[in-house]
Amino acid sequence: LRETRALNQKQLGALMGFTESTISRMEGGSRMIKMEDALALARILRVDVAALFPGGSQGGVAESLLVPDVGIAGLNLWSTKERNASNATIPVIPAGAFSHLAHSGLLLADDHAAELTPAGSYVITIPYDKASRITPVLDEWVVITCTEGRLTRSVVGKVKAQHPSGFQIPAGDETIPIESANKITGLVVSTYNSIK
Repeated sequence: LRETRALNQKQLGALMGFTESTISRMEGGSRMIKMEDALALARILRVDVAALFPGGSQGGVAESLLVPDVGIAGLNLWSTKERNASNATIPVIPAGAFSHLAHSGLLLADDHAAELTPAGSYVITIPYDKASRITPVLDEWVVITCTEGRLTRSVVGKVKAQHPSGFQIPAGDETIPIESANKITGLVVSTYNSIK
């Protein structure tokens, strides 16, 4: 990739604030690449971060730093089948206590979770049942999978006080009760805004 931009190791090192030998070690896989360095390198080379690591793990970067894009969340995005993921990967640092769990990304199609992050960004989640949760915790951000007949949708919201009918999740102008048709399926552990 560096050569396609007509850069030698010394020039790339100067752009990144590294020596030529550091760039050589990064390219050869003998130097671990920090996430902030990978983001800077992707910006300089004008590529997606995932393009820097073909096959998921190269140059000392753990495969777990690139999580799959698994779909779209939105208040009015009802579907009769699973939404197709983009096959893209999102660079994240797995969340501390949950770093051993599978992380995935969900694109926000609208501003229903604007308090957390804007439309067009991702929420990074782990499976809710794997997060040692039996009941929701107040003020945690979660992904709710809603079902009406054959239709489903994913919505991101913040758990609010328990009402007589159970926990409820405000999402945009809507309040979604946690019940048999609306299940919490993911715990939001971070957000990701794409670098263009």
